[in-house]
Amino acid sequence: LIYFLLLASLLTNILLVVYFKKYKSRHTSNAKDQLTRQEQNILNLLLEDMSNKEIADALFVSLSTVKTHVNNIYKKLNVQNRDEAKSLFSK
Repeated sequence: LIYFLLLASLLTNILLVVYFKKYKSRHTSNAKDQLTRQEQNILNLLLEDMSNKEIADALFVSLSTVKTHVNNIYKKLNVQNRDEAKSLFSK
């Protein structure tokens, strides 16, 4: 009986891991699709650890514009900061 319970617990954990990996993949794909092209560009640079200033310089836009896009990205992805955004798209 103990072996059966251990096996059932192990299988449950495996199924949960598989389910949440698929859910996370689907969720992040849908979330990224909600972003404008410019927001996606900025998100990609943000995920490469570029600062707002570096992103502004790379895209030839103002720092204020980047900050606005970053805030919009956070709202659309339902995150509070860069680390949370990065964790959404980490593999």
